[in-house]
This record gives sequence, structure tokens and C-alpha cells, in this order.
Amino acid sequence: EHFTNLTFGEADADSMIAEYNVIGTKKGTNVYLSEELNPISSYPDEAMEGLAKVFQDYQLLSPAISAEDLLLLLESGKPSRRYTIPPYSRNGDLGLVLHILVQAAALSRGWSARICSEGMLLTAAGIKMQAKNLNAAEHRFDRRMLHSLDDREKEIYHATLGVLKKVQSAQINLKNLL
Repeated sequence: EHFTNLTFGEADADSMIAEYNVIGTKKGTNVYLSEELNPISSYPDEAMEGLAKVFQDYQLLSPAISAEDLLLLLESGKPSRRYTIPPYSRNGDLGLVLHILVQAAALSRGWSARICSEGMLLTAAGIKMQAKNLNAAEHRFDRRMLHSLDDREKEIYHATLGVLKKVQSAQINLKNLL
């Protein structure tokens, strides 16, 4: 099924490998095997406001992003303006929030390519963010446990999960994290 798509990217390869790795187990842990896919566009306004507040409080993007622009960035890669990962922030902090959203089945297949496609997300150096770099920041947390997060990452983790507790589909997909 992965080779029947028009494009085959890094996210597709990761999904395929994850599906292969869970053959013979009762239930896979990969988001693409989730029974409850509920894209971020269907999240209630208060959840989007909460996620935007996490982005603002931890200065994950500069300038501060609104809930509307966050939704546009994550869904289409076309927010109203360009956003930069600030030099005083870390790609991993943004990657942690994206990882939680992927695990919550809020972001659909090909999310990183979509976010980066329009060039509206820039690195701290002002260069267009590449999907592979965004994927690397997110996949950094695939096998990491909560006890190995630093203090800032733990705060971001708990703040993001606190927002997603209000979204029923996220609760289902994140039941092992909540």
C-alpha cells in the first residue's frame, strides 16, 4: 500500500518500517495503525488555543503564533506569515510537541513535507526548514522515555498533554502517555 501513493517520502518509509516491526504483535504502537484518526483540523478551538499557548509560552516559534496560524501551518504549511525557530530555542523542543501530536493521530501521513512545502517555517539561520530535519527532531523521541527528558522538555511534555487531555480522540491515542 505504501508504494501505491504518488509520492513515497521519509514519513512513508518510517510508517512502513513501523508496520513491519509490529507484525505478530497484538497491537502496534505506530500512529498510522491507530483506529482513531482525528486530524488537528477537527480539534476544538480551546484545544488549538491551548496548543498555541504552549508554542508561545515555550517560545517554540518566532514571532508568537496564533491558534489560527498554528492550524494553518500544521495542516497546509501556509500560515499567514513566516515563522522561525528562534536561536534561543531548540529544534528538539518543537520536535517533542510534534511527536506528541503524531502519537495523538492529530497529524496525518506526510505531515513534515506538508509543513515544510511552502517555506513558511524557517530554521534559526533563516533557511527554509527541510522535512527531513523536522522528521529528525520528531523521531528523536520515538524510543525516549519521560525520565530521560530534561526539565524544559518535561514542562513542554506536560503542558502539551494537558491540552490534549481535552480532546477525546487524543485521549484514546495517547492513553499510554496520559
